[in-house]
Amino acid sequence: MTDPVFRDSQNPFSDLETDAPASTLPSVEEIIEKYRDLIFEHVSRRIAFFFQQLICCFQTKLHFEIGQVVSQGASAKKVVLTDQNLVSLEFERNAAHSSTLPCLLAYDLEEWELYQAKKTKIPKGWIFLKGTDSYRLWNSTINMPRWVNMVDLQIDGTSRDQKLRYKTLYLINAAAQGEIDPEEGLELFIQLSIDQVESSYKVATQLMYQKILNLYKYELESTLVSFNHNRSMWLEALLSIRVSDESFRKIIYQIRYQAVRDAQLGQAELIQKIDLAKNKILSSYKRKLPYFEAAFRSLLIAETYTLRNRQRLEKMYNFSYFDFKARLSGTKLNIFDHTKIKLAEKYRPQIIALSAEIIQDMQELRKKEALQRSQTTKLLRHAKKWTQKQLAQELSVSQSTISRMENCQKLITLPIAEKLSLIFHVDAGLFMPHFFYD
Repeated sequence: MTDPVFRDSQNPFSDLETDAPASTLPSVEEIIEKYRDLIFEHVSRRIAFFFQQLICCFQTKLHFEIGQVVSQGASAKKVVLTDQNLVSLEFERNAAHSSTLPCLLAYDLEEWELYQAKKTKIPKGWIFLKGTDSYRLWNSTINMPRWVNMVDLQIDGTSRDQKLRYKTLYLINAAAQGEIDPEEGLELFIQLSIDQVESSYKVATQLMYQKILNLYKYELESTLVSFNHNRSMWLEALLSIRVSDESFRKIIYQIRYQAVRDAQLGQAELIQKIDLAKNKILSSYKRKLPYFEAAFRSLLIAETYTLRNRQRLEKMYNFSYFDFKARLSGTKLNIFDHTKIKLAEKYRPQIIALSAEIIQDMQELRKKEALQRSQTTKLLRHAKKWTQKQLAQELSVSQSTISRMENCQKLITLPIAEKLSLIFHVDAGLFMPHFFYD
């Protein structure tokens, strides 16, 4: 995220709407105050993204470790403020991570336990959900004064100390084994964050760090009070659901957790398949071609032929060929086009085959998700303590239709989903696939 406080040609401390110098320079505390709302958002994003990590790791039965950050955004330019007497104040800005754990390494649990028992060498891990929507969120940043990033470093610590990252990794692994659910993990994370902020405040010697830590503490404590006062509202907002019947709440949470997790795991498989093919092509060149990544993505998307499929791949890749090309001009545009032509001349058949395979995989994942959602009917029926016959009467269909739906043999159509939503007083979307970009 860009810095909305200090843009490259804007001085928010000027009394005018132009860039005329201010009569006096602001203090460091005044600068931090300008970032108050952005700091609050920074804290809120950390809470929301950790909740998403808990969901994605929930009941995967994997073991997780802290990975090295490899996908961080670049920091913005430093800010230079000058008053009417030409006295200057400058400060650096850093790209502050919006996630406590931007990169998670996943391991097979059994292999990790053998390693811990010193029976084998360290197993081969992988970057969890690399390249997916979730991974991009976890690696997103906000450009803010370097002082904020320094506070984050003090709070987060490393995998080797007893600070926030170390403690939250324990929550991730507990969720992965099903020992806690995402709701429990979220509350524990907020409390751990408050505790770590308080510990950091005790050793902070400079006023600017104390001010930032106070802002963190205020936002965290306000969030915890609000969460405990109305956690249902909080969870519904974070999960993008609506629950009218309290007897269904836990079930609907579980349905949503599974849908989000399975969608991201499925997307990770697609990204991995694309990366394997891409890296094989890349290895054939002695030197990496300029704009190789963008050129490869552009060709892969272009070879889907239909507009619908192009849009699906663009959404999955978070990449628009036309937007990217519009940002290039002159020599850069010519270089990009040249790389694209060279790739197409040599590898177009392989890229066409890969594109077709990915589109087919996405279709299978949509079908799989739709069939999995058939289980939602069964879960809600059991919560009502209804038989299949009773539900069939409510839905005005045969009992065999209910049986086929619940056993993943019949897809739930939109008209049926709408009827089920009225019967169970839940969102119709619970019965329909949301992911893989349809």
